[in-house]
Amino acid sequence: MDLLRACASSRDLPQGKRLHAQINSAGAGGDTILGNLLVRMYGKCEALDDAIAAFESIEHPNVFSWSILVTATYGRCGSLDEAMAVFVGMPYRNGVTWGILIGAHAQHGKAKEALRLLKLMDCEGVRAMENTFLTALSACSSAEFLEDGRRIHERIAAAGSGVIDESSTRLSNALVTMYGKCGSLIDAESVFNSLQCRTIVSWTSLIAAYAQHGFPRRALQIFKQMDAEGTKPDEIAFLSVLEAVSNTPELIEEGRRIHEEYDQSNRIHESQSVETALIDMYGNCGSIESAWRVFDRMGDERRDDVIPWTSMITACAHQGHGDQALLLLSRMELQGIHPNQLTLVSALDACEDLREGRKIHAAIAAKGLSSSVIPGTALVNMYDRCGAPASVRAAFEEIRGKNSISWNAIIGAYAHQGDLRESMDLLQRMDQEGVAPNVISFTCVLFACAHAGSIREARRQFHLMIGDYSIEPLEDNYGCLVDLLGRAGRLDRVEELIQTMPIWPSPAQWMSLLGACHIHGDVHRGVRTAQKARSLDHGHSSAYVVMSNLCTVR
Repeated sequence: MDLLRACASSRDLPQGKRLHAQINSAGAGGDTILGNLLVRMYGKCEALDDAIAAFESIEHPNVFSWSILVTATYGRCGSLDEAMAVFVGMPYRNGVTWGILIGAHAQHGKAKEALRLLKLMDCEGVRAMENTFLTALSACSSAEFLEDGRRIHERIAAAGSGVIDESSTRLSNALVTMYGKCGSLIDAESVFNSLQCRTIVSWTSLIAAYAQHGFPRRALQIFKQMDAEGTKPDEIAFLSVLEAVSNTPELIEEGRRIHEEYDQSNRIHESQSVETALIDMYGNCGSIESAWRVFDRMGDERRDDVIPWTSMITACAHQGHGDQALLLLSRMELQGIHPNQLTLVSALDACEDLREGRKIHAAIAAKGLSSSVIPGTALVNMYDRCGAPASVRAAFEEIRGKNSISWNAIIGAYAHQGDLRESMDLLQRMDQEGVAPNVISFTCVLFACAHAGSIREARRQFHLMIGDYSIEPLEDNYGCLVDLLGRAGRLDRVEELIQTMPIWPSPAQWMSLLGACHIHGDVHRGVRTAQKARSLDHGHSSAYVVMSNLCTVR
């Protein structure tokens, strides 16, 4: 039996088959315990036909035999339809077999089916076990499953004393994680606060929830509270809090303090993941020198795969150090580390030279990635930056499964070229191909209208955006109209638009009107407009400069 378990662990199929032959020779092929071990071994080795044959040889299969068949043969090998067929054919089912099937669906991303099975289990009066609740909660990983998660929470509470205590810490942590992923941070913190025993997993789950949903300061507060209460952060907690800081440049000093604390404890020297997170944090927060220090200190032994190289290339690209990013790409390849999709996309973002861009395009094509959405869209943006309109269109047309980002990239490219007609045609084609235009799509077209000086078309697109697509305009959208009308001398209409639009006008919009007043010599309106700009932003001394010039012209 130990030999069969060893074969299963090492996935040694040839040795497992030899043992099976010996068992059959000894006349023990129908034994339930040995048969169960054989099914498990074949399942681990992903030998589906052999697993089924071993199961069918068992003279008296028990509930464990069926459970092992579902788990080892189908649940882990991805054949969920067949797993369901086996499950339906079982002569008896208990909480274990239900839990196995629910877990298999959850692990394979079939969240809705996993939750449907949980409801069926409930209807059959089978009591769910802790592992079943854990796998069901793991299926609730986005806002659409929040109500399902709440119902599971109610069932957990009803199954016990109604209060989550130390004996159910795993479930409590899973609830915190579930509420965090579903975006209900109040519920996540409520469960956390009810815990009598908080583990590092409890703290990390809550930190990650706030970090992922854009509350970095709260994530930092919890991180500090955890340390103050005597729970030492582990690698995952450190990664979570660095993620929070990474998206908030004004918190870079907090990031430095966390870095220093862990540097002194020597933890980051043991973790490539943490060092990579530090590179990401410094790169996103604008401290490229600090990112370089972390990268250089890693040494070749911890830069032996693509991940840290990609992070450093991305940091250089985001901070405008394109030449350094491309040099890093060359260094990486010289060391025998092959770039992945993200590496090449980051290198494209750094590329301002058409010749270099075409080299990276060739590398993407060699990997068969040119038609994928992310690299394909990056190619559109790169060719647009490098002024190669024919290549822009060719890269776009090659993309399969175009999404709104791809469409916005090509519409924006033609808008930058001043091609209003093509921008509008692409917007219409986008809609016809089943991708709904969004506010960015219309922002690009309105930019093209402003570039072409077409007030009539800008108005039409503006009303189309609001009326047909129910899209709330951004400040930039109103800014395009303000700019267009101002250049055309429609100053009364500009002033009316600024005063009546549903969002609070910015100083920039009043300054745009003031510039138009200067061009068209409208002194009285210019004085009034300058006062508005100054009242909104006392630092706008340029308003008085323009007004002074206007009065001088008069």
